[in-house]
Amino acid sequence: MKHDPEFDLNSIPLTQWLDARDSQEIPWKTRIENAELRMDQRLEVAYSATLQPKDVNNLAGDLYFIAGVTDAAGKSLVPPKVVHRSLDGKIPEDKELRFNDNVIAQPGEYFLCLVLYESQTGRHNTLKRRITVTTSSGDPLPNAGKDLPQLEFFDFSDRERGTLQFFNGLSLPVTNKRMLRVELISLLNPPEQWSDQRRIVRRHMQQTAAALNALSQLQLAQGTVSIIGLDVAHGAVAFQQADVEQLNSEELTAVLNKIADDNTVSLATMQRGGSGAFFRESLDLQLTPSTGATKIIVVVSGSEVFDPSGSVKPLDPRKNCDCRVYHLRFRYDIHDGSDDIGKILKPIGPRTFDIATPREFRKSLAEIIRDLNNL
Repeated sequence: MKHDPEFDLNSIPLTQWLDARDSQEIPWKTRIENAELRMDQRLEVAYSATLQPKDVNNLAGDLYFIAGVTDAAGKSLVPPKVVHRSLDGKIPEDKELRFNDNVIAQPGEYFLCLVLYESQTGRHNTLKRRITVTTSSGDPLPNAGKDLPQLEFFDFSDRERGTLQFFNGLSLPVTNKRMLRVELISLLNPPEQWSDQRRIVRRHMQQTAAALNALSQLQLAQGTVSIIGLDVAHGAVAFQQADVEQLNSEELTAVLNKIADDNTVSLATMQRGGSGAFFRESLDLQLTPSTGATKIIVVVSGSEVFDPSGSVKPLDPRKNCDCRVYHLRFRYDIHDGSDDIGKILKPIGPRTFDIATPREFRKSLAEIIRDLNNL
């Protein structure tokens, strides 16, 4: 789902088509989902259009799938997104052609317009549906998205394989009185027990990116936010950014994609006690007092079960760090009942949040901010 900026929307009577009744000159099946909160704390409306091979293979020209959003009067509220599909080969009979995308929106009432256009014959389909975007009752962060765009299409998206999407503009003010030094420590690797499950690997990548994107936008009254991304399988700090003003999303994306493509644990890591030992040693380095500031450690991970041949020795509880520790633990499966990260952290008394939904992540963000407001 890549936007085609070369297509000239003035070359088709788009407004005239949308002013008329819905049309279907090419068989298709459409679906528009209800608005949902994403893990990155934006609201999205997902939609799709599906065509069967027998209908696609009879077409001669190129296909263009156009999505736009208007108000009740038909005024366009965001530049339409155009996706171009070149019909330069037959689709196998056991496959289908699916356009699968989403629009990001602030709360409000809109009309979502979908158009399918075949260039050679001019055949086209149109669909116009009212969509309502609302927040859930009792929102713990009611103003978090107030500075975000009203509507937004992504130039590139891949809902089925998963894409990493970063943005700025969350409003997450913290009214702390003391100087704070916030350290975000993330296990970038997917949990070892799920490393061969591509669906969970993709989900881990997306949720890790979403969590770091949101947490990096904490607006401290006094203090700094830094990020350490650990590749525990290879015993390395794969990503690091101190005093974050804007997350280096390009580098983080490259690192996450590289780690996702390698589900091995290095021999050197195993010889040093495994991934768990490297995590414990990395965190131990952070359990030192911060001169002139209160240290806040936020660990972001999945529910991790390390190789039993390695070490999951708990941290030394005698460390005099005077730190406050939070653990954001994502649950990817109903069988995520055990967590070695929790065992390692237990002696230092972290406040742990189990997160399976975007709403739960939002609540954890709100509770961490409320805690920091009291410092």
